[in-house]
Amino acid sequence: MLAANLQGERSGGRAQSPSLLAGRIFDQHGEPLVAVHACKGKVRYRYYVSRSLQHTPNATHVGGLRIPALEIEAAVSQLLAEELDDPLATLARAGIPLESNRLRMILKKAEQLVTSIRSKQRDTIRDLVAKVTVQPDEVTVELSVTALCAALAVEHPADTQTSIPLSSPVRLTRTGRAIRLVQLDGRPVSQGRPDPSLIDLLRKARNWWQQLRTGTIDIATIARDEQVNDSWVSRLVRLNFLVPAIVEAILAGTQPASVNATSLRTANLPIDWNEQIALFGM
Repeated sequence: MLAANLQGERSGGRAQSPSLLAGRIFDQHGEPLVAVHACKGKVRYRYYVSRSLQHTPNATHVGGLRIPALEIEAAVSQLLAEELDDPLATLARAGIPLESNRLRMILKKAEQLVTSIRSKQRDTIRDLVAKVTVQPDEVTVELSVTALCAALAVEHPADTQTSIPLSSPVRLTRTGRAIRLVQLDGRPVSQGRPDPSLIDLLRKARNWWQQLRTGTIDIATIARDEQVNDSWVSRLVRLNFLVPAIVEAILAGTQPASVNATSLRTANLPIDWNEQIALFGM
């Protein structure tokens, strides 16, 4: 179990995979979310969890947060990049006076800055992010005006604000024990990253169906070889008949949060493709 392998995670430069938002992320009540990781086999998963869950990972009743790190980091990076796509408007929001003869230079540096953010340059993002707050229906980011001015080679007057509030209307949804961030259309924030576990289920379903079609093997034999029951094999084989739109979304990493390993294995999958689309809310 992942919970059994939950570990604290270092956030310094020597950490093997330092968490991007360590020390900067909080819940709606101001409680810090701690960077941790869990290992399952050779795979390492990172999370941000409430302190109340750090040492009692099974105590889900306390209402703490447990958010996959890749998702919240993707949301924050996306929010910063979209804001800085229009750097002049951002600087105007902060009350930074601009000299017309420096606008071209500012725009060029901003373009380079956005490229660094979208390529997940850790130091750049950490400099810009003063604070992240995860709320039930949005994520807010305090953008450091001091760091922004330094990156754009713009003077930061002492009498201007020190941060700019940004927000992204994403909501929290629970998948198993974890809470995930999804967009308003139900798609995960980290879309575009195919889930290997889902692709593995599709591949296994396809391979088993091809064997069954040839008549060289039956469900009972597959179940015995895989050390599972016949029902589990039957349910998985049905994934071979998923509507192409769902298969394509899984392969592209753009499937809604309702399409996950648990729902695919346990859903009473209808034959009709329109009913499948309705079942998974696509």
